[in-house]
Amino acid sequence: MTLKTYKKLRTKSLNDHPKMLAKARNLYNEWVRLYHSNSDGYCKCVTCGKIMYYKGGDCQAGHFWHTLDFVSDNQHAQCKRCNTHLHGNLIEYAIFMIKKYGEQRVQELKLMKNLGHKYSCEELRIMCKAYRQAISKQKKKRGIT
Repeated sequence: MTLKTYKKLRTKSLNDHPKMLAKARNLYNEWVRLYHSNSDGYCKCVTCGKIMYYKGGDCQAGHFWHTLDFVSDNQHAQCKRCNTHLHGNLIEYAIFMIKKYGEQRVQELKLMKNLGHKYSCEELRIMCKAYRQAISKQKKKRGIT
C-alpha cells in the first residue's frame, strides 16, 4: 500500500465517524419520538403539553442533559418551540423529570453527563441496526407505515 492510498483510507475512516454518529443520533431520536407516541403516532411535549405527530418538524427528541446521548430517561418528545426556542424549557423539564423518575435518578443522570463516552464506528453501526429494528417494531405495534 502506498502512502497516498493509506492517507486516503485513513481520511475516509476519520470522516466515517461523524457520519455514523449523526446517523445513530437521527435513528435514536426517531425511536424516542415514536416510543413516546400513542397508538396513532401522536405524542405530547413533556414541557408544554402540545400534541404533535411523532414525525415532522415540530416534534423533536429533547435532551434534559444536552451532553448525555443515547440514554432513554434523558430524552423525551418535545415541541420545536420548547426544545429550540426556549432552549429545552428546562424548568418545566426538571419538574417533569423529578415527577417521572424521582430526584435520585435526575442526580444520577447529572453525574453521568460528565462521564462522556466516545462511541467507536463499530458501536455506532450496532446501535444503528438496533434502532432500525426498534423503530420497525414500534411502527408495527402502532400500525404506522
